[in-house]
Amino acid sequence: MDRVKPVAATWISDPQPAASGDIDASCAHIRVSHVIGALSYALDLSEGKRSGHAARTCLLGMRMAAELHLDPDEQSALYYALMLKDIGSSGTGLRLGRSRRGAQIARALPVPARTVQTLDAIDARFDGSGPLDNRAGDRIPLLARIVALCETIEPALARDGDDAALNLARNRGGTWLDPQLVDLAATVLNGSFQPYFHGRDIRRVVATLEPSDICVAADDVRLDTIAEAFAHVVDARSPFTGRHSRRVADYALDLARVVGCTPAEIRNLGRAALLHDIGKLGLSQSIMEKPGKLTASEFAEVRLHTTYTRAILWRVPAFREFADLAASHHERLDGRGYHRGLSGRQLGKLVRILCVADQFEALTAARPYRPAMSQPQALAVLRQDSGSGLCPEILAGLDHYLATTPAVAAA
Repeated sequence: MDRVKPVAATWISDPQPAASGDIDASCAHIRVSHVIGALSYALDLSEGKRSGHAARTCLLGMRMAAELHLDPDEQSALYYALMLKDIGSSGTGLRLGRSRRGAQIARALPVPARTVQTLDAIDARFDGSGPLDNRAGDRIPLLARIVALCETIEPALARDGDDAALNLARNRGGTWLDPQLVDLAATVLNGSFQPYFHGRDIRRVVATLEPSDICVAADDVRLDTIAEAFAHVVDARSPFTGRHSRRVADYALDLARVVGCTPAEIRNLGRAALLHDIGKLGLSQSIMEKPGKLTASEFAEVRLHTTYTRAILWRVPAFREFADLAASHHERLDGRGYHRGLSGRQLGKLVRILCVADQFEALTAARPYRPAMSQPQALAVLRQDSGSGLCPEILAGLDHYLATTPAVAAA
């Protein structure tokens, strides 16, 4: 039986992080947990939660893990589950349910198998009334029960304090939540926890909580895998953007090879293309799928997504070198683009490639307000903007690519 047995345990010795600088941005010293932790900010945006919701939920869950004296493997699996709990929360894949879709995405990430199992069960209710195969009580994995409790009480804890959070937990104890974990929460939620929970630098504190002997370095392969997974989360928000980021990346990489980019440039361009729209997680679903023309205020909101993209990617030290590139995909040569209004020589070769790839993919895919164009039609539209909005040399490269690669398809 998977019983809750509280045991005294050490946790964090100092609520203030030891280091004042950024986490080492070199690939050899970046942890997968740091990258996913930073990108969890994007998941907060997608659900309209307060910034830091995932980090605070993780902090609370890891405090519970310490009280339960979970072993390092369990703590590591729980850490990732807490950070990724909302990865399946939005998009057309919701027909699978948040739990199943989240587990499906997590399988492609470099995270423990037990994290996937936990995500697959986080929507189960303790009394068996949830949507997940009538799992109930101890048949729900302990880590999933911890996630369910922590994500339930975090908003109340952040907004209204201990008493409100405990009242909410007790009201749901025995139905949605494990009553033994609710009792444990009463032990955890005391004055000594508050400096951590409400600290200004909670992200740095949370970054220290994964067991150090379990940590995995984020090499190039793992960084690419994480970028692919989060691109999938972005694209899945609408049936009209099903593989947009992946196709933009494919076009951008092929164009980069045509115009002679270096391997390092190609690597950064590929990641930037995959994540260029991650800021769209901060946009409302109604705007993203509106079939008609956007109002001025709606378009102003849409324009914010490039600002969000840069802010999200800047949180990941290993992604900072292409954060500005990714956020510049709506800039124009004439300076009338957004969000910074760059122009001419301010737009480097990689930005020019990304702009062409993004617009070409968008035109060749269906949207709520128009059908998909053929590739020749899309190229003709882009040529109308040559020299003013888009780079003529990159458009010539696209023309050459399409002419010499007849098998390429927009599907």
